[in-house]
Amino acid sequence: MDSDAREFTAYTKTDGKKAEKFGTNTIPVAVADGAKYIYYAIVDEEDDSYADLYVQRGKNKTKLRSNVEANRFGLILNADYSQIVINDEGRAYLSVNGEEAESLGKFEIGSLITNQIPSRSTYDKWDHRVYGLKDLKKTVFYDDEHAIRMIGKSGEVWTVERSWYAAAVAPDQSSIVYLDSRNRLVRKSLKSADAEKVVLAEDVYGFAASPDTKEIYYLDDIEDLYYVKGSSKPKKIASDVQPGSIQVAQDGTAVFLADYRRESGVLYQSKNGGKPSKIADDVYSAIVTPAGLFYSRNADGEYIDLYFGKNFSKAELLDKDVRKYDISVIDNAY
Repeated sequence: MDSDAREFTAYTKTDGKKAEKFGTNTIPVAVADGAKYIYYAIVDEEDDSYADLYVQRGKNKTKLRSNVEANRFGLILNADYSQIVINDEGRAYLSVNGEEAESLGKFEIGSLITNQIPSRSTYDKWDHRVYGLKDLKKTVFYDDEHAIRMIGKSGEVWTVERSWYAAAVAPDQSSIVYLDSRNRLVRKSLKSADAEKVVLAEDVYGFAASPDTKEIYYLDDIEDLYYVKGSSKPKKIASDVQPGSIQVAQDGTAVFLADYRRESGVLYQSKNGGKPSKIADDVYSAIVTPAGLFYSRNADGEYIDLYFGKNFSKAELLDKDVRKYDISVIDNAY
């Protein structure tokens, strides 16, 4: 961009060709591969804190929103940028294939609830985010009032739950499992707005789900760990489990810490709710990733020993005396 006071110019350049002028007082917001979709804002000449939002597909230009506050709107895009949700002034709007944006309702979308990781792990309703999803319709999200809502195939929206603590959605968006405000573990179909709740358990204080959400491991108020598949009766599999330590791998194997005292405990695994088997003693922390299992042992002040294993039953020492706070998690891997 060339800038001079309030006037500036945006250019486009594709496939190594010469740059072409795109527009004056224009700010690019999001660009799809090959510039198939270009989302941009044209800033008000009199007041640069406001702008109009547009999308260009080929030679067609469509205005999506008018007079938005330049720093107070949020965008959510699908994988190929053919769909976009705009949060603006207490409403969410959806545009598909470069067409005009239609209102979804009197709410703003806080985040989609999926099994995929958004492009940013921390955000608010004014951030711009991309999800690895083909279709933003038939998705589940929570709004600015923290209510869970569902977008149907035709763009209709209904409320799933208004008061909840944690949730997991099946990959095909057919059902949701969540912990409600009464500490009940609930499964609910997402195929219709009037689907009935199925209460799987009560007095629940945390849970983890398999990727398909069919298998659930949950913790009760006295830190006993239970397993439930589908809508079957819960089965107790362990006691004295560390809150927040339950994780479930892609194959449905649960990993958790028990008997946790003075920054260490016993790391266990359980497959399909079976009898837990010990992985290691003196474990400080653990994380399951698509690549395998990382865990740290022998915590001593600020230092730990770091291990990794593709097979949960076998792990090798990666490094000794690693500073606890020098380890980061990026896209589900250390």
